[in-house]
Amino acid sequence: MRFHLIDALRGVAALWVVFFHAYEGGHLPQLTELLPHFLVLFIFEWGDAGVPIFFVISGFVIAHSITKDEVDGKYILRFAVRRSIRLDPPYWGSIVLVVGMTWLSATVQNEAMEWPGYQEIIAHLFYAQGILGMEHINVIYWTLCLEIQFYLVFVFLFLCAKRIDQYLHHGGMFVFLVAAIVSLLWPLRIVVSNIHPGLFLPHWHAFLIGVFAYWSWRKRIPGGYFYAYSAVIVASSYVYKSDFGMAAGLTALFVHTLANAGKIEAANWRWLQFLGAISYSLYLTHNPITGASYFVVYRVIGHSLMAEFIALLVSTSACIGFAFVFWWLFERWSISLSKKIVIHKRAQVD
Repeated sequence: MRFHLIDALRGVAALWVVFFHAYEGGHLPQLTELLPHFLVLFIFEWGDAGVPIFFVISGFVIAHSITKDEVDGKYILRFAVRRSIRLDPPYWGSIVLVVGMTWLSATVQNEAMEWPGYQEIIAHLFYAQGILGMEHINVIYWTLCLEIQFYLVFVFLFLCAKRIDQYLHHGGMFVFLVAAIVSLLWPLRIVVSNIHPGLFLPHWHAFLIGVFAYWSWRKRIPGGYFYAYSAVIVASSYVYKSDFGMAAGLTALFVHTLANAGKIEAANWRWLQFLGAISYSLYLTHNPITGASYFVVYRVIGHSLMAEFIALLVSTSACIGFAFVFWWLFERWSISLSKKIVIHKRAQVD
């Protein structure tokens, strides 16, 4: 089953992050000064909301992928291998791209190149740089490290829940009730720091709310559970002014509402589906391409208001075009190969 709405949201989230980094990088000072403040907020400043949107989507999709599966130790291993094959080649390719573009930038600008050490490279290959306290080669990689943790912890909890269900009817729900309560410690500011830098816990609620949105839609859990969890996240985000939590809560409610209305296949427009298809590649590669695009445009035509508008168009087009090439070179092959890893062993009961 293809969720066109989810694919469209992926594309929108990725493009929104592109605009955010263009703004955050200080590439558009005159243009953003000219635009009405609400447009600057909506188009640029709030673009980092693309990250919690991605987290919610991940929870929704992973819940769909494994909810009816028989989960055991071998399943977790196959699941991890399949996720690795799906995500790693594009991710590793982007590491090479970022290091190469950094070297090119240093060469053009006559600056010294600070190469990452082999320890940093190895840590990055296994998404461990955040936990090890190392700086990310690309600033967006912190989200990938958390995504990997989300996946592995979730499938492990799912295994625990299935085992408990064998002895106590609906007892497995207790596992995710505890997980939900723990995840709310951070939005509610009961805990205000992470247990260890690089761990997923402060952002766990953004993934779980996507899981609960799917389970509620599919009648796996009572709808009241999902709405109560969402209400806590949205309310606490409003009180504590957390754009991250607010974006996660509203995204989950939006997807859940449209899914219940039979609109999960909505937004099946070709351009949105195209953006959704290349969204992972776009997210991985946009930062170095953005920086290079603005540098070249301003070097060629100077820096002015018109130049900023032209640079925004050129940079956005370059990011999307390069992402398509990157998808064609790396991601489509990793998707195809990952699908050869059969992990689905459907349970006998619904």
